[in-house]
Amino acid sequence: MKKLTLSVGLLAGIMTSSAQDTLQYLISENSLTEFKVGGGKTYQNIETFHLFVDSGDVLNLHLFDMKNRLRTIAITYSNGEVVYKTVDSKDNEFFFKGRAKIIVGRAKRFVRL
Repeated sequence: MKKLTLSVGLLAGIMTSSAQDTLQYLISENSLTEFKVGGGKTYQNIETFHLFVDSGDVLNLHLFDMKNRLRTIAITYSNGEVVYKTVDSKDNEFFFKGRAKIIVGRAKRFVRL
């Protein structure tokens, strides 16, 4: 009887849990590579990258410029809050969770403060 109760409880827990998608993108110079389970896509000659994360999803963003460069990332959350970050883009990885719009600017040598 205990095994049956445990099995029913475990099955109910699995059925009510929601799945989480992981979006994986690699930005290198002027190209964006999207990685998916069935295969990925590469987009060339893009200056500004617009990425969207839905609630329940996780975005894995890997910036990989060949030289020391800086990029500005603007993160707009669902409540309207906007956060700007200036980051090193030679080899850097970021994770974003929840509903947000991420705009990644082009690589620059210097950024005005």
